[in-house]
Amino acid sequence: MIRFRNLVTTLLGLAALAVLTAGCTGATALPSATAPLPTAEALTPQASSPAWPTPVVIDWEPELELTGDTDHVTEQTIAFLREGNLYVVDAESGVETRLTSSANVTYLFGWSHDRTKLALGVGWYAIPESDGPVGTDLWVVDLSAGRPAKAKAVTKGLKVAWAEWSPIDDRIAYGSTDATLHLVTEEGLVVPLPICQRERAYLGTWSPDGTQLTYRSSDAYFGEMRLVLMDMMAGGTTLVLAPAGEFTVGYAFSSDITWSLDGQELLYRREPAPEGEAGLWRYRLDGDGRYHLELPETMAGLHVGVVGPRSPVADEIVVVGYGPPDIRRTAVMTFAGEVRLATEGQAVAWSPDGQALALLGRDGSIRLEWFDGNTRHLGGLEATQVRWSR
Repeated sequence: MIRFRNLVTTLLGLAALAVLTAGCTGATALPSATAPLPTAEALTPQASSPAWPTPVVIDWEPELELTGDTDHVTEQTIAFLREGNLYVVDAESGVETRLTSSANVTYLFGWSHDRTKLALGVGWYAIPESDGPVGTDLWVVDLSAGRPAKAKAVTKGLKVAWAEWSPIDDRIAYGSTDATLHLVTEEGLVVPLPICQRERAYLGTWSPDGTQLTYRSSDAYFGEMRLVLMDMMAGGTTLVLAPAGEFTVGYAFSSDITWSLDGQELLYRREPAPEGEAGLWRYRLDGDGRYHLELPETMAGLHVGVVGPRSPVADEIVVVGYGPPDIRRTAVMTFAGEVRLATEGQAVAWSPDGQALALLGRDGSIRLEWFDGNTRHLGGLEATQVRWSR
């Protein structure tokens, strides 16, 4: 009964969003980057709005073949992909377990909030004669203790470009290759999220309390990006935090927007940017202003390709820089710009306690590095994507 009531509340709230966000290209521009910001204004609603779509229930026989299961998932469990299959490895013992045999897993989207499930991308489709987005199907593998692993398909049609779990429950927000947004409810219903007319939405990121979703959008494929905030609760509205042209918020398919633990700040990378404004920006949602942060000195001369994710326990983020021929450097810095750690390699995941990083080597090995200086090497994995249970 509680889950049903939550579902009804969610649908009613999203219906309200549909009314408020149809045709919202005429939002009022906000002040300059250095001026204090007032509370962001809600987008102007239109008198008419599209009919609220009926949620779609997807249910069919899965095509993902499971070959094994793990007794239980702990804070030492690391998931990774190798040659299209899903594996888990224990960070302490180095013992690995293969979970699939179908060799068609293309994305490892991440762990659910309670570490019992993994979201995967299965299959691969690229738009013919185009450099446009590639699509996959969204699957969930249940690794709950005390029962065999189970896999369930959530979408079909190879149209999922990215997906992210809610940090508080089993909802999943995902974006399609046509740049639309969707929500998978805890009951498994697929609900299209209402966005502005002609708007193309890219890469959403949940707030820590699971009530808001920030994403980038434009009116053209890979056009000038604006930063948008969607309230995911009943009666919510959509706010334009940074209008198109004022801020170019990274690239459409790079992970570079991070929330603070208290949900009051966003930290993001601006690239490309005018001279003197490249690097990182802090954005206070309470209207206190936007602040420019210099990149760590270890990133000098490198292309900063990744910003985030945030530590699970502190306002600290990972910054990864790339350079020729095979340079990869990682820095951990606070939202205030203080550098806590600088090391060689590409960090791909935090430990659940926020005291260590998993760094991926070019040979697919994983190096675990703690802030106290200890390291551990997991060799021979040939991993391509890595997610530490959170």
